[in-house]
Amino acid sequence: MTTESLVKLAEKIPDFPILSLVEDYKHNSSPKARKEMEDMFREMTSLLSDENKQDVTTSLSTFETPEPTALYYNRDAVLDKLDLDAISENALVIHGDLIVNTLLINAEIDINTTLVVLGNLRAKNIICSGSEIYVEENIHVANNFIAYYNHGSIRAKKLYTNLLLTDDYWGFQISNYQALKNCHWQDKKALSYKSVIKPALLESIIDDDGKRHQWLNFEKICAYIEADKGIIY
Repeated sequence: MTTESLVKLAEKIPDFPILSLVEDYKHNSSPKARKEMEDMFREMTSLLSDENKQDVTTSLSTFETPEPTALYYNRDAVLDKLDLDAISENALVIHGDLIVNTLLINAEIDINTTLVVLGNLRAKNIICSGSEIYVEENIHVANNFIAYYNHGSIRAKKLYTNLLLTDDYWGFQISNYQALKNCHWQDKKALSYKSVIKPALLESIIDDDGKRHQWLNFEKICAYIEADKGIIY
């Protein structure tokens, strides 16, 4: 495992996926973006009085986008657990298959560490939210595949899982999926998660008209799976 420039990896590896991290960096490093940053800085400083300008420590370098880095495995990788939220680099790139014995988790709902697997991904459980996840081949999940919130995305050729549970997750880009219990929120034929998930993992409220409304408690679901506790009936 080494730390590499994500931009250079994208340039040297054939058929590397188009990632927003790389595209944003290339745009922000372009002459056009540089001029936009210069204009922005000039406009900001022009709004200050001469007295306050001397206290401004902001420089053009503040607006520059740092080159994204990646933890890079130039081979297959077998991990007991993978927490994308705990990785300080911008991305994790596996140049081969990735096997996660227990849990691959990304519980952070905001934009987070990118995962690229240039092979197959196998895991006991997968939880994804704000990360951009790209798998070149197929994803196999023994127990639970959970995708939550609207910031992240996941791509693969096929997904095979016991439970497929998504909620408000617009970035699900796997058209071919098979699940014994399908609770994919964009699938009209899917089961309601209320009929599958344990009641303890649902939040509920009764409105002024006496109607009960229920929704998933994502934090509890993550805690249950991390503790290797079942989340379905």
